[in-house]
Amino acid sequence: EIDGVFEEFGGGVFPMSNSRAPRDAGWAIANGEVLQCQNTTEVCLILKSSNVTTTEWQQRKENNEPLHLILRKWYNIEESQCFRCFVVSGSLVGVSQKRLSEFYPFLYNMVDDIKEAATSAFNAIATATPKDFPSTYAFDIYILKGKNKARLMGFHPITDATTLLFTPAELANIAEPPEIRIIPDRDSIVDTGVAASMKEGIPDDLKNFSMLAEAAERVDAQSGGKMKASVEDMINMMREQGLQ
Repeated sequence: EIDGVFEEFGGGVFPMSNSRAPRDAGWAIANGEVLQCQNTTEVCLILKSSNVTTTEWQQRKENNEPLHLILRKWYNIEESQCFRCFVVSGSLVGVSQKRLSEFYPFLYNMVDDIKEAATSAFNAIATATPKDFPSTYAFDIYILKGKNKARLMGFHPITDATTLLFTPAELANIAEPPEIRIIPDRDSIVDTGVAASMKEGIPDDLKNFSMLAEAAERVDAQSGGKMKASVEDMINMMREQGLQ
């Protein structure tokens, strides 16, 4: 079935569990931080290597909740234009920058556009969804550059793990909604970028550079050089980030 999705999309996919992306496991595939999977093997490898997605599935299994694999068609997008919007009790209360490991100074000039795009998307969702649709949820949008229009990217529950620059308690007590939150300066960057994700997701026995190099050699014959290149790129990136 997964192979059929690749044929239908005609290219790469972005894999997710029910509501989480495997951002801590980009090291496991050749594209690194870019979670673009080119085949079924990469989808399975990155999901199995991710603590984020496996933890969510385990919790859902323990609670007898359905498990889903979500495959989205891959698009090259600018992450500075991605935002998460929060709806509480049927009202749009907050909007957060999604990429917390980067400071984008130009976003301050976009606050009005962000608010207008988020409100427009929320109104469209409210009109299109059935009456029994949850009244509290989060949704992601991608704002088209130079415009105040947005494209819907997906939905999420509101939890401690999904609220980004807010907390669930803050979202329940917004004085003047919708409140827009973006990273205000470089000192406020949240440590969830490449370095943090790689440091969290790489197995302990592979954090030693000599073992990484040996692993690269071992898998080379089995992967036609692709995985070797991936591991070597990971070594170089870890050195650049000081993860020794």
